[in-house]
Amino acid sequence: MKLKLFLPVLIFLVIITSIYGQVKKSDKQPLAAYKQGNLWHFIYPDGNDIFPPIELTDVGGYSEGFFRVKKNIAGIEKICFLNMKGETAIVCDCDKAKDFSDGMAVIMKYTTDAHDDMVYGFMNKDGKQIFPPKFIDASDFVRGMAYILDKDKRGYIDKTGNYLIVLDHAAGSQFHEGMAAVTNEHFKNGFINKSGDLVIDYKFDEAGYFSEGFAVVGTVGKYGYVNKKGELAINPVFDYAMPFKEDRAAVGKLDNSFRIHWGFIDKSGNIAFKALFDDALDFSEGLSAVRKDRKWGFINKSGEYIIESKYSSAGSFVNGLAWVSIKESGEFGFIDKQGKYIIKIKEPESVIDFRMNKYVFDSK
Repeated sequence: MKLKLFLPVLIFLVIITSIYGQVKKSDKQPLAAYKQGNLWHFIYPDGNDIFPPIELTDVGGYSEGFFRVKKNIAGIEKICFLNMKGETAIVCDCDKAKDFSDGMAVIMKYTTDAHDDMVYGFMNKDGKQIFPPKFIDASDFVRGMAYILDKDKRGYIDKTGNYLIVLDHAAGSQFHEGMAAVTNEHFKNGFINKSGDLVIDYKFDEAGYFSEGFAVVGTVGKYGYVNKKGELAINPVFDYAMPFKEDRAAVGKLDNSFRIHWGFIDKSGNIAFKALFDDALDFSEGLSAVRKDRKWGFINKSGEYIIESKYSSAGSFVNGLAWVSIKESGEFGFIDKQGKYIIKIKEPESVIDFRMNKYVFDSK
């Protein structure tokens, strides 16, 4: 009997410890940064500062333990990466930089005084330029592979610079779900697999990335969805189309006044519900932020409002929190799924949500 009683208790403790560990791990991931006056505040999901506020000229994003920022050093604006203590870990010798992906960051340098052309390279987390800027184009590293376009060669390289896939007269993009869109010399788009095989022929005017088994494709100014067999799973009848997220995709139609009206479809191409919106974000954690009559609210997958439409701006839910603002009453911060403010921010000038590396508010 004692053993029978002990095992459920042990299992319960293991589950609680696991959940607690996940919550604490989530809490230690940066939530956002906001500007007040000359100072930027960096916060955790509990609203506490990660480090004391710091003077910067801009904040770009967060990735793999580093914040990408711009700051004045000896009177010159530099792109830098701060560590989790707010210390300047890397000062970049470049004109532009992206966030870290798979341990590497794309860096860029202008080649003309007019800043109308640039070359690309890669930097590691020590700030070392593994590949100094020389490529005509480059994508992020994802799972050890990045697309590059050089003067006499193009394709996908590993972190040592070895070509894993060489493309002949085609431009590439990042791999998603084992497939990457490529464009041939006639500006038609198809898809290759990680062996470099063309698995979907060059037959689309435009092509996006695969998400939940479908990719947005464009033909004659209209958009639909292709599956991994290369079949048009949803015919191109939409003026705008977004990738599938949580079994829903936002699609748009233009009216006679050239205004976009957004709705949602399921993976059969059927309209998920009749409601239309002036703007809509992808579904995340079962909810989508939508705008109608200049106000944002949150709907579920049946199109029902779960959080009323009253916000001036709104972002997506991630780990149970979403950004919102009500400019008229001066309310700014992050709410939970009941619409309750968990974090309030007083009169921010700008806010960047690090979970999507996206500016969710700018007073300018």
